[in-house]
Amino acid sequence: MYQMHAFYPWLQPTTYREQFLGQALPYWLPSMVNRSLVDLTFSFTLGVCTGVLNLYVRTESQAWYWYAASLSFTLAHLVFSREALHRLQAAGRVEGAGQENLKALEKWLRMNKIRFLISEVPAFVTSLVAVFISLEAA
Repeated sequence: MYQMHAFYPWLQPTTYREQFLGQALPYWLPSMVNRSLVDLTFSFTLGVCTGVLNLYVRTESQAWYWYAASLSFTLAHLVFSREALHRLQAAGRVEGAGQENLKALEKWLRMNKIRFLISEVPAFVTSLVAVFISLEAA
């Protein structure tokens, strides 16, 4: 009976108007980015460091190639960084808040979807394959 409360916000039609979302976005977005930046920097640095360490440790294993592929896909995440920052800045501009902010946010979300499919998914899959090969060899 209470399961409906978990899904209820997504089932009812939204009552917010786009103009209000666009006006609120410049004030909400910078605080969200600032709070997320530390976590993102830590997790990305940790992923790259563990990838490099696995390359150093697994020199004579077939898993080395899978770890190298995973590290390459992880570093491919950075290819999108400059464009992502420009789109976030455009979405967070106070002057001209409204439709322009929402369009910039939509472009940023679309770019992140592409980045996820090109970089994150292959990095995750190749690292899983590398882990399974390493466990099998042990």
